[in-house]
Amino acid sequence: MLTLSLIENKHFCTFLYSFDPRYQLPCINTIKNEIADGYYHTTQTIKQILLTYTSSISLTFDLWTSRAHDSYLGLTCHWISDEFLIYDLTLDIIELGAYKTANNIVESIEPMLKEFGIEKNKLLSITTDNSANVKAAITKLSTSLQVSKPIANIFCATHTLQLSINMGLEVADDLINKCKMLISFMSGEKKKKQLRELTNDLENSTNTDYRRDGTNFHEKLLSNDEFKSIKALINLLCLFHKATKILSGSTYTTLSIMVPTVKELVQHLNNTISELDIINEVKDVILSNLSCR
Repeated sequence: MLTLSLIENKHFCTFLYSFDPRYQLPCINTIKNEIADGYYHTTQTIKQILLTYTSSISLTFDLWTSRAHDSYLGLTCHWISDEFLIYDLTLDIIELGAYKTANNIVESIEPMLKEFGIEKNKLLSITTDNSANVKAAITKLSTSLQVSKPIANIFCATHTLQLSINMGLEVADDLINKCKMLISFMSGEKKKKQLRELTNDLENSTNTDYRRDGTNFHEKLLSNDEFKSIKALINLLCLFHKATKILSGSTYTTLSIMVPTVKELVQHLNNTISELDIINEVKDVILSNLSCR
């Protein structure tokens, strides 16, 4: 995304002039006014839609940090029409500030609810991850809005699955890091060819030191047992990949299929008995973590 000041850049002006000398660039204030007008009219349209066509609304919000270490919050609303069609709208994405505290989250969400005319009695639920600050924010929001009953906080199923998987994969951390390094190094066909030639030259050299280097280099690659472990890990987790795609759907309701999907995953783990200790350890950690959540 480029800044508005670009239109005052002489090189950019020359660039546009080369296309059509008749074109007159608007000034920055004109563009700012058009953006403000567009935002106002869009906001009013959304308010009218939410007021007219919704009897209840569910929200989703998420927090993330940019590479520049700036924190952001995105808020989306969801509803089902009288014709049972699913709709969603991203209401806003705002900079949260330095701290992702529960109070900061509430202070950021409340003005958005007011701006879009979302009445407190229409709020059915809010879907979030299950971090402590977010849980506390939902509780504080319910209190602040003075709703008749606490707003239901539904935890994102795919986020929960990912947390459990991450815990399990810590058992295989050394193996996974080794794979990552190899993937990074062998990302292109040219690298693969150079690697094969280098390994062959070092191992077949008449120089003892070179042969030793070649052997050491070869040992840094995945062994047959390590390849076997990686394949077994893929087989163990492939069903989680499918479940994540299903539970991430936005054109159908996912809450009703969350419990049976998790039960199927648990059954899959219970039925997996491997001859490899590392696979059984990963499986047990994921099972234990899922049970805690």
